[in-house]
Amino acid sequence: MLVRTRSDPTGDRCIISWDGALDLHTIVPIRSAIHQAIDDGWTDLTIDCGACSLIDSAGIGVLIGARRRLAELGGRATILASETVARTLSAASVDSLFIIEPAVAADGVLDG
Repeated sequence: MLVRTRSDPTGDRCIISWDGALDLHTIVPIRSAIHQAIDDGWTDLTIDCGACSLIDSAGIGVLIGARRRLAELGGRATILASETVARTLSAASVDSLFIIEPAVAADGVLDG
């Protein structure tokens, strides 16, 4: 799995993205990229779940862990969520823990 890490055009936040699921089978590289970004000093992370096809409880745990680590540093986590991810976070009653924004596809159209 390829996990991409980049800064936004202003250089104020780190954006982490990947294609595919955020589940028990894929969390290791995603969690590692999030931890590395925080260890590198980023306190404003955007976790781009726009191309995320599935999220399970293990994936939700990674997001909550990132939020907790960032909160300890006075930072924040923004989730760019596909419709699937937004529904899952809401169903798990954890959507209020994050800043959730709709994902925008490469063609500029809102996902969903």
